[in-house]
Order: sequence, then C-alpha cells, then structure tokens
Amino acid sequence: MIRFGDLRTAPAAPRTQGTTFPKLVDAGSSRVLVPGTVLISTDRVGKIFSPRHDTEVTAVSGVTLRLALGRAYLLRGASGSGKTTLLSLIGCMVRPTEGRIRVAGREVTRLPEDDLAGLRRRIFGFVFQSHHLIRRLSALKNVMLPGVPRTDADGFENRARTLLTKFGLENRVHTSVRRLSGGEQQRVAIARALVNDPLVVVADEPTAHLDSRTTFEFLDLTAELRDRGKLVIIASHDPQLCDADGFDGIFEIRDGRVREAAR
Repeated sequence: MIRFGDLRTAPAAPRTQGTTFPKLVDAGSSRVLVPGTVLISTDRVGKIFSPRHDTEVTAVSGVTLRLALGRAYLLRGASGSGKTTLLSLIGCMVRPTEGRIRVAGREVTRLPEDDLAGLRRRIFGFVFQSHHLIRRLSALKNVMLPGVPRTDADGFENRARTLLTKFGLENRVHTSVRRLSGGEQQRVAIARALVNDPLVVVADEPTAHLDSRTTFEFLDLTAELRDRGKLVIIASHDPQLCDADGFDGIFEIRDGRVREAAR
C-alpha cells in the first residue's frame, strides 16, 4: 500500500546546482510560486519524427496550452495518440519541430542542451511509462539518481528513505529493482520523481502497474501536490484516472491534436 499522506513533512531537498535559468523558478522566489501563475505555455507546438522521409510521422500538431502552478491537468487518449511525445515536449526533453515553448515566460525552444538539462533537473520530476529504473541498483539508489552528483549526500539519502517509507517500501530499500513487482517499481519511480521536490511533476501512465486501491491513493497524492502549489501533468488512458474528479483541466488528444474535454 502506498502511504502518500503528509508528504510535506519529508525534509526538503536542497536545490540542485546548475543552470541559473530561469531565476524566477528558483524555490526562493515568491514571484512565480503563486497558484494560478502560468509556468509553462506551448504555442502551436508540433513534433514530426523523420521529417521528409518515407517514415515521417507527425506525433503532435498545433498544440497550444497554458499550464499553471497549483493545478493538475489530465491528458487522455488512446495508445499512439501522441500523449508521450507531448509530455516530452512539455518537460523539455525533446525539441519541437514547430511552435514555441515557454517556461516562466521565457522561450526555451532553442536553449542549448546544457541549459535544458539544468532546467529539467531544477524544476521537473518525471514518472516514465516504462519506469526507466536501473535494474541492478537498489530501490534507494534509483530514487537518489536525480541527485547525482551532490555535496549533501547524507541529507539527500534521508529524503529518499523517507519517501520510500511513505510509499510502503521501507522493507525494500536495499532490494534490487529487478526483484520488485511491477507495482513496487512504479512506486520507486514515483518516489524518484519527487525526491528533488520539483515544481512540476510530469507523469506518463503512472497507474499502469498499480491496483485500484493504489490508483486512488495516487489521486490523493496528485491533489496534495496541487494544494502545495505544484504543477501536475498526467497522461493516461486508465479509466479510473480518466473518470476521476479533481483535475483542473482535462484534454483529449487524438492523432497528435489536442482539444479541451467536456466534463
């Protein structure tokens, strides 16, 4: 069982050193940490893979979104609809073929890769559809990966242990992830996404390996993160998520195009 409650009591993770862009999204700045402030925007964003080749695929086309702090958004659609690609664009993991992406009002579309990597480390936490855990490492070491390298290793390890305990994995801390069940691996992946106390949580099919009870507990976690002023973006075709209340915006994606869904 995931024990999501009272996450705010976990010791705060010191901020990762790296790029200073954008200063507005520093945890110490009150100018942007106001619920309702648009943190990420996309303007007519598109992504084409293998352009001008026989294998050309338009994964995302003409997407315009405004995503604010203190809000939780659901992006729903069938497999192959473009959800993962759009999340990757929002999370600054891939560059768009067309359109612009802004974070805290500044365009990031053409930033150097080092700056983008620093931005991702600074404000994003990612839950990937396929976990992307290192199977030979323990649950604890996987959760600590976003903090490598750090000068405060002891404090960071304590936070990682606290999260694993809250997620019901206190007896699996030193277990290799290859020995964990699919649901346990998913919980490790969620803990890893939160260990840096990110402003933005981007989750791709986060409940794919969770049972019904744990899925509802994940929804409770989403509500708590939103109430703490975080921006949460979830992509899913899980009926339990798609039919749930508690999202501030729900978007349908089909063939790479997005429209706001009727409630």
